Amino acid sequence: MAQSHPASAPSVEPSPGVAPAATAAPPAVPTSTAAPSSASQTACLPACRAGYICLTGRCVSACNPPCDAGEYCTQAGQCETKPAPEKSTPLAVRTHAKNPAMLVGGMLLTSSGAFVGLLGYLRIYRDQSRCDQGITAWCSTSKPGVGLAIVGGVMAAVGIPFIFIGARRVPDKPDPDRMTLSVGARGLVLSGSF
Repeated sequence: MAQSHPASAPSVEPSPGVAPAATAAPPAVPTSTAAPSSASQTACLPACRAGYICLTGRCVSACNPPCDAGEYCTQAGQCETKPAPEKSTPLAVRTHAKNPAMLVGGMLLTSSGAFVGLLGYLRIYRDQSRCDQGITAWCSTSKPGVGLAIVGGVMAAVGIPFIFIGARRVPDKPDPDRMTLSVGARGLVLSGSF
């Protein structure tokens, strides 16, 4: 098997009395982006990972110049953009209302309070309009209307927090693991459910 050697430049003899020019040949840089030969891979133990080649017993990047941030070097020696990481979505946690009875009670109390308060307001408005029309007998009878309005407002003020407290979502609890230890005629018995 014949190996090919690069052609060397013809040597030039320096003239007498003239100092020879110092010329250094640049180091050889692999220009091929093909996969490295098996002979060069055996020099690196363990074998180089993808995107690296074995050069004088060391694994070096196959990409020259090195890839920028956010890129990686392929086996073919080409820089490619790294794929965006996949976002994992957390599993949805099953929830339930903290206290459904309190939620329903708060709704009933608030709606009843609003209705009673509206009746009180209407009673006050009716008495005031009759008083303004000159019927003096209605001028002092608005006390029941004021009482209804106050009671309705208190009912609504108590019912609204009940709604928020009862409607708060809490995670479902899994069935608790149970383990029992009992003493029987044959000895200790350990049983459980998971």
